Amino acid sequence: MTKRKAALCFTGGKDCTLALHRAVRSEEFDICLLVTFAPANMQKFKAHPMSVVEMQTQSIGIPHKVCLVDGPDFLGSYRTHITGLKEEYGIEALVTGDILDVCHSFMPRAVETTGVELVRPLWEAPRSEILEDIWTQQFDVLVSCLNITKFDSGLDIESFVGKKLTRELLEKVREHNVKSGLDVDLAGEYGEFHTMVLDAPLFKSKLDATGGQIIRDGDFAYWSFSKTEPYDKERCSSVLTDGWWLDSSYKNWQPAGCMMHTYKPQEIEDCFTGTRILFVGDSVVRNQFYGVAKLINPDVDTSGEKHTDRRLGYEEAEFTLEFWWDPYLNSTRTLSMLEGQNSDKAPNLVVFGTGLWYLRYEGEDAFSGWKSAVDKVFDAAKMPSPIAHSLLLSPVEEPDYDHLNQDRAVTIRPDAVQMMNSYLENQVSIMKPSPARLVVPFAWNLMSDNIGDVSVDGLHFNPTITAMQAEVLLNFKCNDQLPKTFPMDHTCCYRYPITRWYQNVIFFVILICVPFALYLRSSEKPLFNSSLYRLIPSEKALTAAFMFGIGVVYMYFCDRTTLFAKAQKQFDPTVFGILILVTLVAGLVTMKSSKREGDQGFLNRDQTDEWKGWMQIIILIYHYLAASGTSGIYNPIRVLVAAYLFQTGYGHFFFFYKKGDFGIARFMNVMVRLNLLTVVLEYAMNTNYLSYYFTPLVSFWFIVIWTMMYVGNAYNKNPWFILGKMAVFMALTTYIIKGDGIMKGIFDIFEFLFNIHWNPVEWQFRLSLDAWIVYIGMLCAFITIKFGEMKISERPQWPMIKRLSIVVSIVAMIWYFWFELSQPSKIEYNVYHPYISWIPIISFIILRNATLKLRNTSSTIYAFIGKCSLETFIGQFHMWLAADTKGLLVVLQPAGWVRGLGWWINMFVSTALFVYVSYWLSQSTGEITTYLCSKSPAPEAGRQHNATGGQDGVPLLPTNLTPEEQQLRIENEEVLVRPQKRGLLDSVDFIWQDLRLRTFQQVIQDQAYLGQGSKAKSTYPPVDPHAYWQHNQVSHLPYWRIMQTPTSNQTAYLYSWNAKRRHWRRTKLNL
Repeated sequence: MTKRKAALCFTGGKDCTLALHRAVRSEEFDICLLVTFAPANMQKFKAHPMSVVEMQTQSIGIPHKVCLVDGPDFLGSYRTHITGLKEEYGIEALVTGDILDVCHSFMPRAVETTGVELVRPLWEAPRSEILEDIWTQQFDVLVSCLNITKFDSGLDIESFVGKKLTRELLEKVREHNVKSGLDVDLAGEYGEFHTMVLDAPLFKSKLDATGGQIIRDGDFAYWSFSKTEPYDKERCSSVLTDGWWLDSSYKNWQPAGCMMHTYKPQEIEDCFTGTRILFVGDSVVRNQFYGVAKLINPDVDTSGEKHTDRRLGYEEAEFTLEFWWDPYLNSTRTLSMLEGQNSDKAPNLVVFGTGLWYLRYEGEDAFSGWKSAVDKVFDAAKMPSPIAHSLLLSPVEEPDYDHLNQDRAVTIRPDAVQMMNSYLENQVSIMKPSPARLVVPFAWNLMSDNIGDVSVDGLHFNPTITAMQAEVLLNFKCNDQLPKTFPMDHTCCYRYPITRWYQNVIFFVILICVPFALYLRSSEKPLFNSSLYRLIPSEKALTAAFMFGIGVVYMYFCDRTTLFAKAQKQFDPTVFGILILVTLVAGLVTMKSSKREGDQGFLNRDQTDEWKGWMQIIILIYHYLAASGTSGIYNPIRVLVAAYLFQTGYGHFFFFYKKGDFGIARFMNVMVRLNLLTVVLEYAMNTNYLSYYFTPLVSFWFIVIWTMMYVGNAYNKNPWFILGKMAVFMALTTYIIKGDGIMKGIFDIFEFLFNIHWNPVEWQFRLSLDAWIVYIGMLCAFITIKFGEMKISERPQWPMIKRLSIVVSIVAMIWYFWFELSQPSKIEYNVYHPYISWIPIISFIILRNATLKLRNTSSTIYAFIGKCSLETFIGQFHMWLAADTKGLLVVLQPAGWVRGLGWWINMFVSTALFVYVSYWLSQSTGEITTYLCSKSPAPEAGRQHNATGGQDGVPLLPTNLTPEEQQLRIENEEVLVRPQKRGLLDSVDFIWQDLRLRTFQQVIQDQAYLGQGSKAKSTYPPVDPHAYWQHNQVSHLPYWRIMQTPTSNQTAYLYSWNAKRRHWRRTKLNL
């Protein structure tokens, strides 16, 4: 029997797919075409996305055609298309998946006069039979749309939309009907829901619909099918199709899910060097041509005859920018180019645009004439030999209808423009990729949608809009050609660089080596002998290393892959004020008094942790909202950075002065703790050490403080000596920082020796802003110590001094804010900042410690952030902010939802993840540092106290210990006994301590006090060793002579040292 040719109405749903299955199985019909009758306004076809329909038809392997139908005569439109299908394909029948007559016999009337038979294999079949057949044939059906009005208001949408149509799901529908009293059709025949088939017996491959999202639109809920959308792996679709303005001045356009790059003239020339860029179309396209030209040269001449060609040549870059006036896209040269017959050099990029002239002058034939013109463009994109490297077709511009003159308003109607753009959307969704991919930047129309008065005549928008349209074009075309180095602040149409060998090594160690070592360490039966087994770090250290590594890998995926979207920053004073207010309230409600009794002391640990915490939160908000452009906010933030450095000077000076521990172990402990995360990120993210400016800043000043306190440390207790050293080092560092060419010379040496490329200008700027605040911190620590020693607070004048200092601090604080707000710009403020930053800092310290209650009270939430402030500052670069701090990380999907309320939700979710990861990074970094750098013993025994009897001043690093644990650690550090197990760093530290330079006088004095040497015996009377121990605690004796003896047997200790003194003296003389 001869099969009859037939076309099948196909929308991708369960009914039409089952009808196709039965028609093919019947062997009566030869289904030669799948036809989709779609509304001209494709927005009404969301339940059956055309991109998914096209994938279905490709999987089935039957040709597919889309026929756009439009009103008001829908019946006539159907008949025209059916007749055309009969003539073009020779069909005799039209098969549909209709089950019931829900449209007043629409399809039978549509085929009445066409001579095509209507075939309905499912007509009036029981719904239960249809559903059972679907399940029997193992159809994979997804609910793609839900009409919410057809269901009870308490329906859980997420349990239906995006779910597979199974017996269990329909059982829920039955239960819903019983509870609600509604009669929802189990097959959705009355529009209750729509479906899309992902797999069926006729499909060659299954469609993947995972990763989609539910989208609410009025009374309907749709499944987005995000993973089935074409060519958006590099977020090109984001920049071309969706976006919104972030500011009221229309200068910051936010594409959905990516960050745009603002192009400089040289970058544009580099992108198009040796090429030809062509614009073809009407006056709208001419404006876009000038938009690109003005980005290269803002003074380009735009005068002259309007309806004529333009050509701009750039000799240095050897590229040309051309415009062809062809409002109908039907000139001979345009058609020749579209047919591939143009003998000229193929352009790198061609931008076509038309539509408004058809509407203005072609009357009823406007749509058909325009459709014919753009179809030629789409056909050209499918040619085997591309006519250009890239093709871009401008959407039909949506005018500012309120500003159109009367003649234009009559013919250029919103419905006509919408129908044209809907056709373009449909063609783009069904177009197969070609060597010269054609894209339609619908985002261009969104830029001018409901934004106010940006057009004089309603057709031609002002340069702000056309410049941003040009930026979108450049981001689409040129982003992937930009250097793939940090900061990677352009993520639209951008492929991240592949990992380098050292990045692969880091990830291999984190993801393979550390877990394997952890497995070996935790296994009950060691796989190696005891000698090799000792090389494996402890389980605690390995666990910390793994946690640390996972944090680094998380940051890599956040900021070096397309897994997470990125968004641009925009300062909003209202949002800034709200976040600062929330921060203040959170701090106040978490205030609590210390559990320890008595005065906790001036600048005690809880207080400094709190101080670091609230400063860190404000700095994070400042970065998140890009508030650096506001001078009144930037200036106080500079003071907060200076306050961190003040704490560095204060804490380290206090520690070295009180403890006198200048050992290698102490030095390395601080340096590793400060730099571990930064150095690993520098290589893992392929960035620059100085880009994480806070770490190198505090590291530099720590080295300065350590060096200053070490040099001549035997005389550190002499006030004039220590103050003199401060003055000398202040002059020396100022000369290095501000001296012409000194920093550049140092960096040139680094570059020559280590191939390190650092920016001396930027680093000099960072250092010079706070060139003296560290010394102010050290001076404050010295004064605090002397106040305690002199017991100033116990003198009768103290109450008056305290009240006066409080009054002066209040006045100074008020003066500072008046001064910084009165500065015309932050550049001029920076000139004064190094000289005045100490004023608000000292004022705050005095006010914060004014009373016992204030000293003993602190905020737990601020202190929590303060203890991991180093990790939050460094981690923000890649897992809270994005693009190396240039943008914001988007953790919600879809990325286009992150606006309005979605922006706030994304911020809170990303903040929670950021703080959580930062906390564990802090914990693990501390543990790794402890493993790598064992603490050296303190050279001075005995308990030390600060001025007010509180805790010792220690370097203000992030701490992970409770106050009780911190106090216990201090006590343990003060025990003068060598550890039983010593690591390599301990051994190096002991040797270092032996090599510490001492004066010859001190060596002679050591001998004299121990009763050795004829000169000593004649000069100094013998001293009882017990009395000498109690008085001086032999603090200056070398560590490697400290024997492992009980601390109670000091006499034996002294005699043991005395027996070895000659060797020690020879070591000194040899040195």
